[in-house]
Amino acid sequence: MSTTEPGATHPPGVMHPQGLHRIGHRLWFGPVHAALVRELRPRPGQRVLDVGAGTGALADRVSAAGATVICVEPDAGSLAAARQRLSGRDAEFIAAPADSIPLPSGSADGAVVSHVIRGGGRHDS
Repeated sequence: MSTTEPGATHPPGVMHPQGLHRIGHRLWFGPVHAALVRELRPRPGQRVLDVGAGTGALADRVSAAGATVICVEPDAGSLAAARQRLSGRDAEFIAAPADSIPLPSGSADGAVVSHVIRGGGRHDS
């Protein structure tokens, strides 16, 4: 099992934002993200968590609907890509794993999670 250390960047390849992942993401997750946003119905004035935000594809859709999106992502490279994608939008960025989000209860009006892979950290023998 491989894990991504905080601050590490992905090597070019399948999961790299510029690689095959980018094409597959649009084909597979485009309809999934559209359905999530349709069900969530984000509106201006709402705060929505995107847990496991990755490079911000789903957060981009939530933000386009007018809500403030809070991107929660442990991978520094992915969070930087999300920050760049959402530049100029009402968005916040938190470097944290899904099981340890440093926000008080009631900080958001809704939340979305899509395609989150939990590495589980280090496993010592």
